[in-house]
Amino acid sequence: KNFTEQQIKSSTIFTVIGCNFINCLAGDNKRGGAIYFVYNNDIGNCHVTVYSSTFDKCRAINGDGGAIFVCKKIGMTDFDPNHTLINSFNSSYCCYSNCTAYGVNSNEGYGPVMFIFASQIEIYYSTAVECPAKNEQSYGAQIDLKSYEIFSSYINSTKGKSEYCCAIEYRQANK
Repeated sequence: KNFTEQQIKSSTIFTVIGCNFINCLAGDNKRGGAIYFVYNNDIGNCHVTVYSSTFDKCRAINGDGGAIFVCKKIGMTDFDPNHTLINSFNSSYCCYSNCTAYGVNSNEGYGPVMFIFASQIEIYYSTAVECPAKNEQSYGAQIDLKSYEIFSSYINSTKGKSEYCCAIEYRQANK
């Protein structure tokens, strides 16, 4: 399926397979240019899978997660590294290009590709090229992850530009 606007989802199991997200935009003060997933429930387990999908020119304006933003509950402030973690996030065989996350100062967004908060994260065989888009800069890494356990391999991160960490940032990972 092809998408040209932000997809907002909330359920216990959310799976995206073989989709194209092109020119998706999360408007002013929004997160997740293509996929914005917030479980917002204290009961039950929550699992997100994004597999074999393409994200091109996805943007979050005054928000985080240019292509994908995932957490269980939003923190108390605009950028709160204490957003609540979902149970698991898995992403494999995905391509991201020209995705951007702008922050409140128009150049300080976190995770132009993804900003994920999950107890366990797995990311394999994925490519991020020119995220943020050409002549733009983000504040944080292309792939910004907060988790206790992160498993990743075969990731290509090319032509990123950031104020701090540029490719992948692993926050709070024990393993």
